[in-house]
Amino acid sequence: MSEFLCKITEISEAEPKLVRVQGQRIVVVRVGASVYALEASCPHYAGPLNEGSVCADRLEITCPWHRFRFSLRDGSCVAATKRPAAKTFAVVVNGDDVFADIPVKETEDR
Repeated sequence: MSEFLCKITEISEAEPKLVRVQGQRIVVVRVGASVYALEASCPHYAGPLNEGSVCADRLEITCPWHRFRFSLRDGSCVAATKRPAAKTFAVVVNGDDVFADIPVKETEDR
């Protein structure tokens, strides 16, 4: 489902922005005219990707905890082999509004 994330003007160039959608933490990054969205928790040890650094030239975000690097395009871990990818979301910019396809996170009833 396409969810509103933020206004394009709220995203500084190559600076991660944390947003919350449907109880999920999403990091949004703008590089030039492109906008990317990833789950904000690093798949390695759940480090805060929104506090990481962005390399605009390589389109990567680095986790601040253990320095694992992830592609903004597809979430693949580029700093190490056989590491899980960061979850990415398809982004659409409509005027000044940024949307992403964020699936509803399933909860377990126990």
